Amino acid sequence: RNQTSCPFVFTSREDFYGGIGGGQSCCEGQLTLHEMTHGSDMVIRQRKDPYFHEEVGKLWSRHRDKFRYADSTSRRAITILNSGQHLVDVDETYSFCYAAVNRDEFLAECHCIAQGLHVKSKDYTRCNLSLPGELKEAMPDVYQMLERQFSLKKF
Repeated sequence: RNQTSCPFVFTSREDFYGGIGGGQSCCEGQLTLHEMTHGSDMVIRQRKDPYFHEEVGKLWSRHRDKFRYADSTSRRAITILNSGQHLVDVDETYSFCYAAVNRDEFLAECHCIAQGLHVKSKDYTRCNLSLPGELKEAMPDVYQMLERQFSLKKF
């Protein structure tokens, strides 16, 4: 073993019974898919396509600003991690969806969007990226990568 934990241990039973938080902002299965995408990412990189890590990193760098939205209700300073793991100060009138945090979260969150599991997410709705069709239109290269590596639902 390579000292990694099975991503399934990071899910919650409530994810299978209405979704996290009673389904108010998360669809049922969203957390599980998100965590299992991290595990799939490891397998793809280690067993199938070593370049996958770089490919997704480049896609994240190209598209992460699309996950920024105006947030006039929150005047707090926002920070995100960039590819060098340094904190970057961002204009405090904006917030970012979790997909903008780093390469790994970008992959997992885009996969959740592509599977139709972010339709209730206020953050992603504010970015016009909560539906599979919106992701496909805004980032066709990301959607094609997801289609190549995962079985996506047809909407």
